[in-house]
Amino acid sequence: MSKAEERAQAAYPAWKNGIGDEFSSHSAYYGFIEGYHQAEEDLALTWEDINRIEIIIKDVYRDYPHGIEVKQFGMEVLNRFNKQKRKKND
Repeated sequence: MSKAEERAQAAYPAWKNGIGDEFSSHSAYYGFIEGYHQAEEDLALTWEDINRIEIIIKDVYRDYPHGIEVKQFGMEVLNRFNKQKRKKND
């Protein structure tokens, strides 16, 4: 069972158990799964995202010439990437 199906069953237990309006529960159940899959696609990284991350990594190395902790480095790259992604989507 996929993660989407698990979440749909949790959200629509009446459909799983055959209780309630079968048509509306069935439609909602599969609509939930389709929406979940669409969200996964929307959030997936693209090759453009990878290129952007590579540039950000170089920028962070440049901005911290004396070094930076691994965790802090990763958080800095992630924060900059997310900030750029939000600007792109606005």
